[in-house]
Amino acid sequence: LPAFSVEVQKEEKEDPKFSSVASITVRINNVTVTVVRAENGMVRVNNHRSRLPISLSRGKLRVRQKGKSVLIQWDFKLKVLYNWDDHVVIQIAADLSGKVCGLCGNSNGDPQDDALTPSGSQVWDIVELGRS
Repeated sequence: LPAFSVEVQKEEKEDPKFSSVASITVRINNVTVTVVRAENGMVRVNNHRSRLPISLSRGKLRVRQKGKSVLIQWDFKLKVLYNWDDHVVIQIAADLSGKVCGLCGNSNGDPQDDALTPSGSQVWDIVELGRS
């Protein structure tokens, strides 16, 4: 299983009831893909701006426009879809169920054990989980 992470940076709005996503960063092995809200149609690969579509890691990592969104897709079926504004969807393959952790849970279908740190410890404080 390749090591990967998905990070979402929030952008505050004047009205605290609303927010946008300022950027998302997907790290897979030694490749970092960052999508910045203000750079529609572009992504940063290892900190270099690139136009879409992009194919990396011998075609295992693909980044392309899908409608009005950007789709980052890894060979083992990690998909991250971001609409360059306020919506991020993360999908993983069924065989990764229970093998992931973080603020999105472990994807095993049991919400009671979703707050696991990378070391496998259960925490109940969302801030502590985020810091782990």
